[in-house]
Amino acid sequence: MNHHLGMPEMNAADDDAFVALAMRHGLDADFREGIRTKLQRQREASGLFDIQGYARDFAALLKRMVTHYRAGRAPATFDDVLPAED
Repeated sequence: MNHHLGMPEMNAADDDAFVALAMRHGLDADFREGIRTKLQRQREASGLFDIQGYARDFAALLKRMVTHYRAGRAPATFDDVLPAED
């Protein structure tokens, strides 16, 4: 999720890196504030938190799956049911 949110600096490669990052969050108020500010900005710009868009896309997916089923087609993967959008 950090990657898709545009915040790779929040990823830790291993346990030691995770502990170091956690300590930095706890000890460095400027770092913490910078992360908080960036997270707010990224949340506003990212589709990850677009709940209405997710619900709309999910409803469209369900409708397309029902159409596929009612047409008597065999079960298929999502890629087969939903052609890639341009």
